[in-house]
Amino acid sequence: MEWKVGDRIKNRYEIHNIKIGGMGIVYLCYDHETGDPVAIKTFQDKFFLDEKAREKFTQEALIWINLEKHQNIVRAYYVIQIEEQPYIFLEYITGGDLSNWIEEGKLDFNTSLNFAVQFCNGMEYANKKLGGIVHGDIKPQNILITEDGIVKITDFGLTRASGEEAKSLFYLLREGPTILQSGPRGTLPWIAPEQFISDEIDTRADIYSFGIVLYQMFTGGYPYVVSTATPEEFVTNHCKLKPIPPKKINSKIPEEIDSLILKCLEKNPNDRFQNFSQLKNALSDIYYETTGEKIVLEEEPSKLEAWELGNKGVALYNLGRPDEAIECCNKALEINPGCAEVWNNKGSSLSNSGRHNEEIECYDKAIEINPRYAGAWYNKGNALYSLGRP
Repeated sequence: MEWKVGDRIKNRYEIHNIKIGGMGIVYLCYDHETGDPVAIKTFQDKFFLDEKAREKFTQEALIWINLEKHQNIVRAYYVIQIEEQPYIFLEYITGGDLSNWIEEGKLDFNTSLNFAVQFCNGMEYANKKLGGIVHGDIKPQNILITEDGIVKITDFGLTRASGEEAKSLFYLLREGPTILQSGPRGTLPWIAPEQFISDEIDTRADIYSFGIVLYQMFTGGYPYVVSTATPEEFVTNHCKLKPIPPKKINSKIPEEIDSLILKCLEKNPNDRFQNFSQLKNALSDIYYETTGEKIVLEEEPSKLEAWELGNKGVALYNLGRPDEAIECCNKALEINPGCAEVWNNKGSSLSNSGRHNEEIECYDKAIEINPRYAGAWYNKGNALYSLGRP
């Protein structure tokens, strides 16, 4: 179901604002139990019966949960099911997104460099953590900025066009009967050339998309002339036309930045920066040469604590990954075997595997630690009922 402003999700999370995207809907809420703000994301009701849309959302949730925590990525805390629909509970960012900074002209040269390096740091981590993940929809709106100037990457949905729209885009580049059935991922003004002709893309497509974001940050403009903003025009721009050199828009930017942006926007992926580590180092060098200072970055994020691993286990279970959930709970219990919540979560993860005796043992552990743990008592009762011991 879809809620409205003022409603409380699970009688706890009061909705203060709602943001709607192509498929998703995000409720910006106040948690009346903890006193904290939280963002809660799910898919719109009209996609409830769309199996592909549900799979796509599950993929996004899995990516976000498995990214765990990093300073430059919006944190996903856990996933729960509400009326057979998954909801991702996310870090609430109050500072707006990068598009606000660009449109309002708030970016100076050093701030642009700083934000760019932070973004690359987050993408570098994501690529290392999940083995070459492609974000697929890099644009200013998906780069959030906290009140104290920390960049947070959001929206790992890997969007794609569908049906006739996808086919029409591919017809512009291919002749003959061979047409890819899945369309380009991303948002047209920021899509890399190869995204129009193949679904097999890598991190260099994200480099291109971020190159356009860099262009906007340092010039306030766009690298191509846009007169009609049709899909056909964007295909022509990205695939056939040379970008306008940034220095023609902003003569104050140094040659190093001009060259760096144009390298990101090369049509051939082999001619771009090959990963975000290379791009981060190049940007960091320019920042140091300009300011004499180094940007302090979180290189190695802290490991998840036991309760955080427990939340991850719940999320994996709710996303249909019980074996991964159990493994996660086991890791949490190695850190803190006295955490009743994790024992309860492990029991829940065992519930659909038929291992009810092990499940009950987990609830007993939770109850031994906290005899007043109502959730564990309730779950134990259900497990006993499943064994024919009502």
